[in-house]
Amino acid sequence: PCFSYLNSSSLKGAKQRMLPVDCLAFFHKSANLSSVIETLKIRAKQQLQNLSKLVQEDETALPKAFHFSLLPLQHFPITLSLPVPSDLSKLGAGEKIFKPTREKLHRIFNLPMDRPFLRLAQSIKFDKPSATYGRLKNVHEGLPPSGVTGGQVHLVQGDYDYCHYMQDKFDDDGWGCMYRSYQTVVSWFRNQHYTALPIQSHEEIQKMLVRMGDKPDHFIGSKQWIGAMETSILLDEYLGVSSKIINVTSGHDLQDKGRELAKHFDT
Repeated sequence: PCFSYLNSSSLKGAKQRMLPVDCLAFFHKSANLSSVIETLKIRAKQQLQNLSKLVQEDETALPKAFHFSLLPLQHFPITLSLPVPSDLSKLGAGEKIFKPTREKLHRIFNLPMDRPFLRLAQSIKFDKPSATYGRLKNVHEGLPPSGVTGGQVHLVQGDYDYCHYMQDKFDDDGWGCMYRSYQTVVSWFRNQHYTALPIQSHEEIQKMLVRMGDKPDHFIGSKQWIGAMETSILLDEYLGVSSKIINVTSGHDLQDKGRELAKHFDT
């Protein structure tokens, strides 16, 4: 179904807009067909009114309905009609555009402000299976205990892809360790549906660093290493994620950072 909004008082010179209607409603299993149809008609009318309002506010936008699950905080998903810009050619651009709206909705629905619930990438996809990349996931699972007496285990929460040397038919043996670590971190944000941005290739990573002015032009296509500092600015630029670098001069000094690292994984 679609809704045609005429932005003119007459048919002459009017513009026709085709808008997708995507309604979500819940029914008791004993509900009859007529009540289901009537409820869906009401939901469709409400959504069309919301979409038409968005078209009137911005004729270039492409309004679309998105469904979001708020589990475990709420049992039922919510539907939001958002004016997706027509020039939204890059995935992730909408996340920045709608950030003020998302923050406002977090306050309305009393959602935590320290984690996202309403990013476009987190919307429910009823007709699309989860994407897989042919990589191993969560390789830490199934590892035997370390054998440390009285030791406690603090693990990453959520799924991630295991990115390592020589994957994707690309030879980065001996220099690509931090590129792969960065790819693994990005995969965690993808698997949690915090972003729809793809995992970048080595060349794409290098081009971004050059574009930001961190590296010279000849860095592109090279086999030069990157470190924690480059990874930090990449995450900030690509995902808008701030990070903290913990410096240790030797393995012995790592024991002094145990509590800080445990807190990171537990919160």
